Amino acid sequence: LKKFRCGGDILMPDCYPNFQEPADSRRPLGELTEFAREARALGPMWLVPQAFCWEVRDPANPKVGRAPTFGELRNQVYQILACDGKGILLYMLTHWSQPYDSLRLGPAYLAKEMAVLKDFIIAAPDPQLDYTPKSRDFVVMLKCIGQREALIAVNTGKSPFRASFKLPTATRRYHVLGEQRSIAVNDGGFSDDFAGEAVHVYLSDAPGPDSPKLEEIENQLKAAAAARHTPGNLIAI
Repeated sequence: LKKFRCGGDILMPDCYPNFQEPADSRRPLGELTEFAREARALGPMWLVPQAFCWEVRDPANPKVGRAPTFGELRNQVYQILACDGKGILLYMLTHWSQPYDSLRLGPAYLAKEMAVLKDFIIAAPDPQLDYTPKSRDFVVMLKCIGQREALIAVNTGKSPFRASFKLPTATRRYHVLGEQRSIAVNDGGFSDDFAGEAVHVYLSDAPGPDSPKLEEIENQLKAAAAARHTPGNLIAI
């Protein structure tokens, strides 16, 4: 990145966790944050997360490559945004990746969330934020546009925890993007629970009726899986 940073206006490294069956990856999921922070320190940054099935062909490694789940795909995207990334290139829907429902359906949903956040994505980070835990697995960034706020928080690890936030704002309630819930803010602070690899995006603005809902994509994925696993359909299984 340092050697070639003068070769273009935007640094756009790729970082692939190399997901493996049953629920593993060769690199930690949080390594995208390391790539993204290094690139952002050098200039404007996009990042290329893994949105394909990486076939494992190493005889010394018997593990089977797989595509990211929708949750892993969304986690990668929000790590980049929480490191002040300005763009994302989902690489890539190849012929051997198209059977995966998460890769066919997930990007369209994530694009709807990006549309809600587009003004915040290009805004500068607000440093006036304190939070716990201070962990390499917890990536957090606050963006403000006038009185509007977006707080992105990503657990890149598999262990759950409870996080606390302290903000220098007058916001009294945050609405969680896609989750159809809100959280009250008392004296500038609030707490929330994070499951393993969970992403929460807190918005000061209440979402509109057409705002994307995680429940909808989860139902789409369940329906697609049920439709695929039918008697006689051996190829798709």
